[in-house]
Amino acid sequence: MISCATYRSWPSPSLLYLKSEKSEFHVTDVEGSWIVSLYSIGDFVGCLFSPSLVDRIGRKYTLLVFAIPSLIGCLLITTANNVNYLFVGRFIGGIGHGGIFNLIVIYVSEISEKNIRGILMNIMNIASNIGTCIFTAIGAYLSYQIYNITSITIPILFLATFIFMPESPYFLLMKNRDNDAMASIMKLRGVRNQKSIESELTSIKLSITSFRNQKINKSPLRELFSNRNHRRGLFILLCLKATQFLAGKMVISAYTQEIFGYTDSTLAPEHCVMILGGIDFIAGLVVGGVIERFSRKILLLTSGILTSLCLFICGLFFYLKNQVRLDVTDISWIPLFGLVVYMFAYTLGIGTIPYMVLGEIFPISVKGTAVSIGLMMGSIFSFLVTLTYSYVNHFAGIHTNFWIYAACSFIGAIVNFKLTPETKGKTLEEIQTMLQT
Repeated sequence: MISCATYRSWPSPSLLYLKSEKSEFHVTDVEGSWIVSLYSIGDFVGCLFSPSLVDRIGRKYTLLVFAIPSLIGCLLITTANNVNYLFVGRFIGGIGHGGIFNLIVIYVSEISEKNIRGILMNIMNIASNIGTCIFTAIGAYLSYQIYNITSITIPILFLATFIFMPESPYFLLMKNRDNDAMASIMKLRGVRNQKSIESELTSIKLSITSFRNQKINKSPLRELFSNRNHRRGLFILLCLKATQFLAGKMVISAYTQEIFGYTDSTLAPEHCVMILGGIDFIAGLVVGGVIERFSRKILLLTSGILTSLCLFICGLFFYLKNQVRLDVTDISWIPLFGLVVYMFAYTLGIGTIPYMVLGEIFPISVKGTAVSIGLMMGSIFSFLVTLTYSYVNHFAGIHTNFWIYAACSFIGAIVNFKLTPETKGKTLEEIQTMLQT
């Protein structure tokens, strides 16, 4: 997740350098848009490939496989001597991260106990925020080359350490490897007495047996669309992912320095980026303490409304500055303040909960395919948002971008509150029973 965050936030300091005279080769605004957006296309491709591996070689080894294109992408960007290398590097890195996002959601949801599943899923966001915080600081104070070289160390570290993690007990039981599944659960729970985890093992076995009986001759994709409950889950997923990405977080992360460059703030843009990265990290820690204390539906609603309000205020600032031509020197702090609150609000709900729900509302028989489709939805929305940002800026002004994101966030908050089931404190089996009623 740190590697993924590094990749997503890479354009913020890097594009300013690549568009400047200091760069070895010049990058135009249009090329910059494609550099940002090709990550999302690669992300989409990675989501397509991951279902074919997840139930064949397992969750653990599929994660290790997809770390390789992530590493290759970093190497291509570091050694790039023209813009085409950046295009290819961003695309290949996106492939790796598309598979990684897919598998982390499944893996964490299957290895965790129900009372801490939300907290563990939120660690994904915390790790992502750590990556953003660290690498925005590196981008602000160190050179473009050092930034790229440092980013290579993260996928290498993952490959060297994750090999020692246990496989998901769900996957092992699907392959009739009962003894290995027992050993995996014991290692994950930190126990030595088999009797203490027999009930959990039996519950997982019953779940897998039930869905095996339902599958018969259907492929996961066919089963996903032929079952009414699964179609309902896909629609919920579509709404969650649309809200998550159309709320603009991907654009704000990718163009943070450029956005603050428009504010005429007394703080340098790179310092504003560091503040925002630090706040994002703190927000992830705060959410970890409340995610299992409040209803997920309420968090989604509160988060969507607050992010909408913050985005609207930021848009209003840029409208007054650029369209009305008011002197905004005395209120140049508003974008930074608004985006700080935005980061807190976004992480509180719409930035975190969709990943949790993604791993919870589908049964084991279709989970890999469903999670892939959900992440492909996210890739499509991410591609559209990042590609259109520069064009909307040019033709309608940056304030229009912020107002579009605000509208999407508000509408999404209402729709998701109505549709999304409450999954807090329930086992994966209990959630499936609830969805069938």
